[in-house]
Amino acid sequence: MTTYNEIAGRRVNFLSSDPTYVDTNSDGQVWYNSTTATLKSWLPVGAWISGGNLNTARYVIAGAGTQTAGLAIGGDLFPTTPRPTGAVESFNGTSWTAENSMATARRGIGSGGTQTSALASGGATVGVTATSATEEWTGAGLAIKTITTS
Repeated sequence: MTTYNEIAGRRVNFLSSDPTYVDTNSDGQVWYNSTTATLKSWLPVGAWISGGNLNTARYVIAGAGTQTAGLAIGGDLFPTTPRPTGAVESFNGTSWTAENSMATARRGIGSGGTQTSALASGGATVGVTATSATEEWTGAGLAIKTITTS
């Protein structure tokens, strides 16, 4: 049987009480509390926090960027009657700002990139009408430009 020492490269600490300080820079800690005869561990976990709301409520939305520099692209405005939108909003880590809209309003878009350079491809316009439109976000509040192929 493999031991913890062989897996983690260190031995389990034997402590008479739980530590009051846990190193948050580690991948986790394991210790044996000899007073309670309990093997214990601490593993870091993440949590969601709330940020600013989008200016335009929508679903089937696309996105690009990072946690503090993102884009919300397109989507659908109302779930019972499809109303695709070309709305684009940028996020600065705190709040959303309306940007220039896409040329082709749509939902269910494939997207990727950063807040300053992103692509929005495909999706559906009205109803389930698919589109092959691809648009490039050039950042800094500039308009999305339509990419054409020859």
